[in-house]
Amino acid sequence: GAFLFPSLVPGDFFFWTHAHGSFAPETSGEEKITILAGDYNSGIHIQAGRGASVRVSVMGDDGVPLENAWVQLKNANPNDPYQRQFGEFGILPRAQALGGGQYLFDGVGPGIFEITASQRGWQRASTTINIRPILKSQEVRLDMTPGYPFTCKVQDSSGKPVAGASLEITKGWDLFTDEEGCFRINNMVP
Repeated sequence: GAFLFPSLVPGDFFFWTHAHGSFAPETSGEEKITILAGDYNSGIHIQAGRGASVRVSVMGDDGVPLENAWVQLKNANPNDPYQRQFGEFGILPRAQALGGGQYLFDGVGPGIFEITASQRGWQRASTTINIRPILKSQEVRLDMTPGYPFTCKVQDSSGKPVAGASLEITKGWDLFTDEEGCFRINNMVP
């Protein structure tokens, strides 16, 4: 965990570190280190904080845990100095699924974040959280509601139902009408 900068020119420097799951916005006890001509500084110590664990519970409207949801954590402030932990688009990789509708992000540095859960047939759910540097863990519950029922009837030009008509919807649904020319999607999401 040591670094050597062999050719620093005299001046003022800010030191901080970043590693997955940790953060350290400043040096221990000082915000700035001044290097003078001919000076040799050793023993500058930077203490990396651990980062928080964020546990997300994803539940259906009936209180039943939802498995296989897609849960993401996005930095809600693109100017945040901790943005480095999120890569180019400010999004952490998908949460680790723990089972029973539980998902985990580990080692999240301070900042304001949006947590979003999505799953086919359910309306997207999201909330905003504020992780402070001293926070060790935070629990969040996202309640998802099912999509809306959607019914359609296919008729020919004389108004008679068309059975077996093939319908394709852009969200990945391939459907066929029944003998009365109808189809129904129980959980259509906007």
